[in-house]
Amino acid sequence: MRSVLYLFNGTGWGDHFLAIPFIRHHIAKYGNDSLLVITYKNHIEGLFNNINSSYIGLDNPKFCFPLIEKRIQQFGADRIICFNAFNGFDFDCHIQRLYPKLQYFGTYTKEGHSIRHSYKDYAHTRDQYFLLPGEDLNYTLKDRQLTFGEEEQFQFKENFKSIIDDYHPDNTIIIHLDTEQRKLWDAKSWYLTFRKLLDKKLKIVLIGSNLEMMYTYKKFLPELFCVEDSNIRKVIWLLKSYNFFIGIDSIFAHVADAYNKIGIILFSDYPQHEWEPVSDNLSLLTPPHGKMTRDIPYLSMSELLDVKF
Repeated sequence: MRSVLYLFNGTGWGDHFLAIPFIRHHIAKYGNDSLLVITYKNHIEGLFNNINSSYIGLDNPKFCFPLIEKRIQQFGADRIICFNAFNGFDFDCHIQRLYPKLQYFGTYTKEGHSIRHSYKDYAHTRDQYFLLPGEDLNYTLKDRQLTFGEEEQFQFKENFKSIIDDYHPDNTIIIHLDTEQRKLWDAKSWYLTFRKLLDKKLKIVLIGSNLEMMYTYKKFLPELFCVEDSNIRKVIWLLKSYNFFIGIDSIFAHVADAYNKIGIILFSDYPQHEWEPVSDNLSLLTPPHGKMTRDIPYLSMSELLDVKF
């Protein structure tokens, strides 16, 4: 049985979401106890709680070494995968010191220890970064979707009852507009987008963690509905319950892609062949070469809104 110590090292929600097919692939092939995933505790609870692998959830990786060394050593991995090796506390370097003789695979080049090995051409080459060399991962969008239990879905329906009662899936657009600074779109362009959608008699539900940003728009456009729930699992369930999505390149864009939603993704300067949506239902808006998301003109969005909605 191939046992793998898998480190999510300083990566975001979107990176972890894209790892779901890999985790399912590995435990299906080698068993539930063949993979030990070390990542943030809230990411395990939000994305992997229905995937029966072995996990170590961290509140703060900077202070986790003494707490997890014994568990890692008991696991006895055959090899190590570290996703996203660049970080400030060199967690992966410490793990390698525990396993000096094991094969180590990293997804980014870092002096002296990480290996970025070559992969085949897949719809998302990034998905292949999670695999060991020589393995293939063939999957559908469904393999990337989260699974929700009946009781969990009942709780979420109760939690979002006011939205579900007032916002129908066929005339509502879920919009996500906040992320890291370098991927943000121009505020005036978002405002004009909201105005155009409202003129089309569509309803808008805003999701995200930046409540101040969302309520700034709502101050001028009271018709907007802002979701205040910070539980990402609940918000993902809400997004999957609706048909339309517009957002920046983020975990919610990947979720919309996995659930085959109709919509638009505002892309940044990241490599498209690795991160762009697979679903034909999602259209991509990209900035001019060498520019950022903020440089995407509103006119491009306006023309695409007329096509999509």
